Amino acid sequence: MSEEKDNEDVTDAKAKEDSIKVICRFRPLNVTEEKTGSKFVMKFPSGSDDQCVSIGGKVYMFDKVLKPNVNQTQVYEATAKNIVKDVLYGYNGTIFAYGQTASGKTHTMEGVINDPTMQGIIPR
Repeated sequence: MSEEKDNEDVTDAKAKEDSIKVICRFRPLNVTEEKTGSKFVMKFPSGSDDQCVSIGGKVYMFDKVLKPNVNQTQVYEATAKNIVKDVLYGYNGTIFAYGQTASGKTHTMEGVINDPTMQGIIPR
């Protein structure tokens, strides 16, 4: 009986790890935005454990929020690494990048292909 309980605990932990997650990534300002003095409109409430963002006073919750200072390696580690590992073991996996024009989808997924520190999820 104890062995069955242990197997259930492992299965439950694996299911939580492999479930659908919504991760919100805020890209850093690009050169043009910095030159024109653009500012971020979102705020990251302290003590939120990187799970929420405040925009215009409204708080949004996610499984994880990646702030603009997060580098490409950290994005890969937080979002894609486990999915890629599972795909290599034969499971299906999807990474879906969604957002308005210029919100950072290509920056996140491709980055700068030939720059190891700036490359996105796909070239890794």
